[in-house]
Amino acid sequence: MSRALFVMETSARVVTGAGMLALWDVARYRSIVDYDSWELELSGERELHRHIRAGGLVPINIGADGAWQVLVRAGRPGERVRLTEREASFVFATSEPYLLVTTGRVALSGLEHIDAAGAGEEIELLVPPGRYAVTLHLIDWAAEPGSRDRNGRPASHALPDFVALINPEQGEPGRYRTRAVSFDPPS
Repeated sequence: MSRALFVMETSARVVTGAGMLALWDVARYRSIVDYDSWELELSGERELHRHIRAGGLVPINIGADGAWQVLVRAGRPGERVRLTEREASFVFATSEPYLLVTTGRVALSGLEHIDAAGAGEEIELLVPPGRYAVTLHLIDWAAEPGSRDRNGRPASHALPDFVALINPEQGEPGRYRTRAVSFDPPS
């Protein structure tokens, strides 16, 4: 694959009314063409867990509707991506790694927007085909001094709500998180 096609990092505001965002392999969901086929594939807990376990979908889920700023950073084979020092300073929670198996095109959207057409709601990333470990970080962006503008909204330089790190699987397949809720409650 050409290096020019590989997206290393992107940040986008992503909206969900279904309480969950997701990173998902585009090819895996070509059969979803309407609400009935979406419901058959993704509406139940059992169906959702099947896709998570298979690596077709990584939930970004704190159980809330809304608009979230999500930064996705991907590493090439042989190189790992990490949080920046600034991001690491404001991590509120970190997930265990999720498995992502991709055919080359990965989308980021609200759960309700997963389908063959994407309904124009998804952000698409080109990631070389393969197996990846995705670690999610919930960022307490508001804790950073100066992160809000004078109206109390996120300033243009504010950190995102979530950082998703996509790293190529290394060595033997590891154990992956399979829960639909991305983060364990603080102890």
